[in-house]
Amino acid sequence: MSGIYGKPGWAWIHILEGPITVMARFSSFRIIQDFLINATFLAEAERTVVVRRLHSDCHNNMVGEGFKMRYIWQSLPDWKAYLTMSMYTGTNGPLHAFRHSFPLSSTSWYRDLRRWIPR
Repeated sequence: MSGIYGKPGWAWIHILEGPITVMARFSSFRIIQDFLINATFLAEAERTVVVRRLHSDCHNNMVGEGFKMRYIWQSLPDWKAYLTMSMYTGTNGPLHAFRHSFPLSSTSWYRDLRRWIPR
């Protein structure tokens, strides 16, 4: 589509996918249910089974839990959270640094790979 109405090909991606993304955003409020009690896709018998199953699993709060600062303070002394954060940054930091500093387009294998990509 490059050149149609004087627009480059990359601009058409944004022109065509932008309205689709906006429609998906607005329709998500109708499609996604906030909790199983309010789910419109469940019949009343199915909703009863789900609620009983959740109660039997000791999930007594059936309307969802709101944000409480207490949960933040409870998570701060947890050593597993800090271990997870260090593992994530320890692996992704070097990967991003390597990715952004490696001259990928100047290597011969990249040019060979580009021949196999359909245009």
